[in-house]
Amino acid sequence: MTLRILFFLLLTQVFSVCKSSEKQDTNTYEEIAKGELGEEVHFEFNQAKSYVLCTQKTEASSILKYLVIRLNDYHILKRGSYNPGYIKWINNSELELLNVPGIIKEGQNLSDFKQLIKLETPK
Repeated sequence: MTLRILFFLLLTQVFSVCKSSEKQDTNTYEEIAKGELGEEVHFEFNQAKSYVLCTQKTEASSILKYLVIRLNDYHILKRGSYNPGYIKWINNSELELLNVPGIIKEGQNLSDFKQLIKLETPK
């Protein structure tokens, strides 16, 4: 009798673990982004709607964070941060990041601080 009870408790434990892991897999891109960046998030899709760029809306901090999430499986492809500037789509699989430091040295201009971020080609 006690073996049956132990077996039943073990099965209950296993099913509850499986059920909780299923819930984690069903997170939406909004939930993932808010979990990583906080409640104030701006979403911008690429033209094909295969990726979403998620950025912090708040400018309370001088450093802003971003994520790029692939929408077919909600995988985070890129994450990073930048000083005041911007990050934006320039085509379906590339982003332009302007990451301006606090002090710009003589002879430098804004184009010196632009970076191209290439993503994998959508499947």
